Amino acid sequence: ISGATKTIREIEPIEAIADAFGPNAEWRHLWGTCLKHQEGVEQGAGRSTRYRYRVCPFESITQDGSTLLGNFTRWETGPQGEGSSDALGMVMMMFEGGDACDGTPRRATLRFECGEEDKIIEIKEPAVCQYHGRATSPAACSGAALRQKYDEIASMAAEAGVEFEISESVRELFAA
Repeated sequence: ISGATKTIREIEPIEAIADAFGPNAEWRHLWGTCLKHQEGVEQGAGRSTRYRYRVCPFESITQDGSTLLGNFTRWETGPQGEGSSDALGMVMMMFEGGDACDGTPRRATLRFECGEEDKIIEIKEPAVCQYHGRATSPAACSGAALRQKYDEIASMAAEAGVEFEISESVRELFAA
């Protein structure tokens, strides 16, 4: 019985946000993972400061190990961009309720683009206490985005004189 109780305690938090994983659980693989990123910020006079970010999708974003930029609250769609997952209805993760900064809580937005791996590309602070990040993930790839990537690879292969074939199962994804 204690094993069953432990399993239930482990599953309950996942079930609470299961809808956030997408209609086909495309984003489920990010649950429980954290991505690290380091960003340099120019301070002038040839000096720069490096910030370390830890992004835990569906959980939180922190800066330098102690400053909470926000906790995951929801997905939002935004302007359709190249390689975005707008067709899936999920483009940006919203993080709110971070540590106080100038009297207001910090917040962050993480925009996902189609990419081969789960990776943080950049995190910037365009306004005081408001952070915007870009990340890539295979989960962000719509059929159209996959087709675009295929065309790019096929073009590079042709230029290099390399034969390039794609499986029928991948071709079926182009229609998604």
